[in-house]
Amino acid sequence: ELRDTVRATCFFHDTDPLNWGAVIEADKFAHPELAMEELLCAMNLLSPNEVVAIIRQQDRRTNPQALRIECHRLLWQIDEKEAYSRARNLMFREAPRANNTLRPNYLDHMLLAINSPLVDELLIAIAAEESMESRARSLAISAIANRNLSEASSILESIFDTEATNFLIRKESLMAILAIDETRGRSILQNKTPQSSSDYGLYIFMTELRTQYGIQQ
Repeated sequence: ELRDTVRATCFFHDTDPLNWGAVIEADKFAHPELAMEELLCAMNLLSPNEVVAIIRQQDRRTNPQALRIECHRLLWQIDEKEAYSRARNLMFREAPRANNTLRPNYLDHMLLAINSPLVDELLIAIAAEESMESRARSLAISAIANRNLSEASSILESIFDTEATNFLIRKESLMAILAIDETRGRSILQNKTPQSSSDYGLYIFMTELRTQYGIQQ
C-alpha cells in the first residue's frame, strides 16, 4: 500500500511537487523500502542534478545499506566519474561498521552488473586490497576472470604469491590467471607448485591442475 501511495504521488508531481530529498530523509530509517521507492520516483521526475544532490545527501555511512547501494546504482547511471570516486571512498577509505556486509553486497547486488572501464579498474583494486573482506575480494576476482581482464594477470599472480591466510583467495586467483592469461598460469603451475610437506592442500590442488593442463610432474 505504501508503494502504491508513492507511485500515485508521482502522477501529481507537476501540480503539487514534493521535496523528494526531505521525504526520503524522513522515511529512510522507519520505512527504508518506502524511501527506496521515493528515490526511484525522484529519479523519474527530477533533473539529473537534483537527483545527484539527493544521492550526495544519502551517501552516508549510517544510512540503511540497501538505500545506499541504490543511491550508488543510480549515480553510476548519471555520472560515472562521481560514482567511481564515491565507490572508492566506500570500499577503501570508509571504516566498515561492525558486522556490516556493505562492501561485498555493493559488488554482489549492484557493481557486478555494470559494464564500464571504471568498474573494471575498481574490481582489480578490490581484488588486490589485502584488508578487504574475503567475499568482496572473491567476487572481484571472479569478475576479473568473467570480464577477461588480462591486464590484471600480474596483479593476480602477486595475490597468489603473497596471500598468507586465505586458501580460497589463492585458488581463485590462480584459476582466474589460467582463464585470462594461460601462459602465465602454466608458468605458475610449472614453477610454483609447493612441496606436499609445506602446503599439502595447495599441492594437491595444483597437482590436479598440472594434470588437467598436461604439465609434466
